Amino acid sequence: MNSTRPARGAYVLRPHGKLDAAAAAALVAMVGGELNKDEPRTIVLDMRAVTSLSQSGISALMACRRRAEQAGTELQLRCTPGPALALLEESGLDRVFHVRD
Repeated sequence: MNSTRPARGAYVLRPHGKLDAAAAAALVAMVGGELNKDEPRTIVLDMRAVTSLSQSGISALMACRRRAEQAGTELQLRCTPGPALALLEESGLDRVFHVRD
């Protein structure tokens, strides 16, 4: 999983491949670590390279969302039409998260 902090102040995480139990735990830990900092007020999960999404991955995304809301941080999912967006739509997460391309 790659991460960057663009100039506009958002922290961007880029999970790739399978978002399974191991990757889900890493995602929650990285988001949690960022939420403990004073900045940024926006976290973007760039899901474009995700090829599969397990129940653990869905649970991790929901946990990240809850923690972000509690911290007053906006959490966005970035996804373009393709396999990753189809996974988000199948799981119903596209209706829960702010998804943009």
